[in-house]
Amino acid sequence: MSKLLVSFLLVFLGCISAYAEYEPPLKWSGNIYQIINKQMKVFEDFSEKTCGKNDESTYLSLLKEYRGQGFYLPKFKEHIDRTAILSNMGELRAKVNYVEKITAQFEKDKKLPSIDILFSEINVIVNNLLNLKKRHYQTLDAAKKKKIVKESNRELIKLRAQFDVLMKQLYFLQSFRYPNDFLELRANYEKVKDKESDKLKKQANKIFFYRKIVEDGALNPDRTYPDKYVRSTLDNLYHQIQKERGFISEDVRYDLDWVEKNIKRLFRLGYRKHLARLNEWKERSLENFKFYTEIVQKQNQKKADFLLKKENVATEKLREFVYKKQAEVYTYWAKKSELQKALYVLETILVNEVGVLDGRFGLERTAVAKVVLNRYHDDFYNQLEDDQLILKYLPKDIDHEEELWLNVLFKVGEFSFTYHYIPAVDEIFCPDMSSRGKAIRKKNLKLALKALKEHDGEFKAMRYFSRISMFGKIDMSTVWEDYERLPELLGYESSHQRRLAYYYHANQYEYLYTFEDIKGVEYTVVKIKDRTYSMRWVKGKPVFYDYRNPHLFKYFVKKEL
Repeated sequence: MSKLLVSFLLVFLGCISAYAEYEPPLKWSGNIYQIINKQMKVFEDFSEKTCGKNDESTYLSLLKEYRGQGFYLPKFKEHIDRTAILSNMGELRAKVNYVEKITAQFEKDKKLPSIDILFSEINVIVNNLLNLKKRHYQTLDAAKKKKIVKESNRELIKLRAQFDVLMKQLYFLQSFRYPNDFLELRANYEKVKDKESDKLKKQANKIFFYRKIVEDGALNPDRTYPDKYVRSTLDNLYHQIQKERGFISEDVRYDLDWVEKNIKRLFRLGYRKHLARLNEWKERSLENFKFYTEIVQKQNQKKADFLLKKENVATEKLREFVYKKQAEVYTYWAKKSELQKALYVLETILVNEVGVLDGRFGLERTAVAKVVLNRYHDDFYNQLEDDQLILKYLPKDIDHEEELWLNVLFKVGEFSFTYHYIPAVDEIFCPDMSSRGKAIRKKNLKLALKALKEHDGEFKAMRYFSRISMFGKIDMSTVWEDYERLPELLGYESSHQRRLAYYYHANQYEYLYTFEDIKGVEYTVVKIKDRTYSMRWVKGKPVFYDYRNPHLFKYFVKKEL
């Protein structure tokens, strides 16, 4: 047998082995629409049996009681962690001074600065940077490329300087202790939050208490409409811009565009409302300082213990209600067929984790569904923790170790909407039964059934996150040490090839960046007429695809040991 034939057989057998490793969780057959209609009827029955008349209002009432007056009480064993508070008292005092100072200055200003003037110079620099990036992409001459890189680095220096100018003008939108490194704070907390030693538990409390101080901002007087997401993104932008070398990154470009749009939205409130919001922040900061100053005194230990007990009672009542309801849900679906419980789990995750952000094709929902299918086969994800509260309320006749689908949904720490203190948790036992909710459910069920039928295990993602939903737009890639990010994914081929090719060849496009997919194929991301596309060359012609926004979802696989 020739060496070539042997090599071919080895590759062929390897491919067969790779695909043979994946076993679909279940197989279904029949008319997809009949299956969907049957599931919708089961869902009606489920909603009637698990969503009591007063369940939603009871949950909201318990949640309000749980939140109390909004004071965070760090706990250590059976008492308040005084060390965590004492170590941060200086920061609480400094925060009061800071908010008082910017409020007084804003009151003197008498008006908001012009948003268009604020961002005009930044936008000129960003456009210059994007043009330089495009020229570098288009030219083949090495000497010219080198010259363009130098020119781009000079523009990045201008960007850093102009961003500082911008932030001085936007002093009233700066976070306390700007520029905070929220990624570092999150990473430091993640390292110690689950440790068992007393020393590390206290360290986690200190870090989290400090995060509570700096992860803050102004609110309306009725304590609605927070601006801390804008403030924190400005913090993160500062750190990102300091690190930029060579060319402007896509994250910086995207975040600058995002903050401009959202600051414009805030500015529409007008000067007087902004002043009222700053005064609210000032009063709340002073209120917090006074509260912690009092509660940390040794002579007030009884009061501290009383507040902690009150908080513990509120927490216990909320937990008991939520996890009893989750146990009802678990029990209901445990008695259904494998397909029916799989569809419930997939649809519930899709509606809460993605919604309809991904448009009519549902590509991100399909990808998330595949993540769930991958987790079904993984013992870490398909088994509940021994101390999970839901287990306390499950009937004895249910063997939870066999309920892999339901375990994937209820596994603690994996889906934030299952936590007792996240308002969306009531969607688990009181799903949206409006006409819109039903329409979304039908679409999700169709996507779930197709994923069950078509997933071959090639897409191996086990985790994902949405950068735009992270506080400060931080990138969790560096925090998840045991996982590595998958390359960007591709959308469907655009139906406007000829028109897009015309604009591309006429040089009427904005170049954003280039990426390689999982197979190593290179794609160029371009903006044409305010729409973004991924493009690659096929037989000498540009072929355009709908853009899968990586700021919405990034996917991760486990690192190989």
